[in-house]
Amino acid sequence: IGPAGLTIVIVKDEILGKSRLQDVALARQVSMWFMKKELNLSYPAIGKVLGGKDHTTILHGCQKIETCRVNNIKLQQQIELIKQVLNQ
Repeated sequence: IGPAGLTIVIVKDEILGKSRLQDVALARQVSMWFMKKELNLSYPAIGKVLGGKDHTTILHGCQKIETCRVNNIKLQQQIELIKQVLNQ
């Protein structure tokens, strides 16, 4: 989600990588949140999926998205759209 709430396509290699660019980091954190909330994976399991990230990194990412989605309507809408696409 860009500054204007536009969807930005992030490729798998970027999600699994180490980039700290805001768009990539946000997409990575949303993927962490989905794996925790929708798949009920453990923090260490999510870390493994995302290239060996530490469980505390995953915990932080999930908490950040949980907090941000409460205050950010654009993020809420994007998450709902992703849910709809995944449930098709």
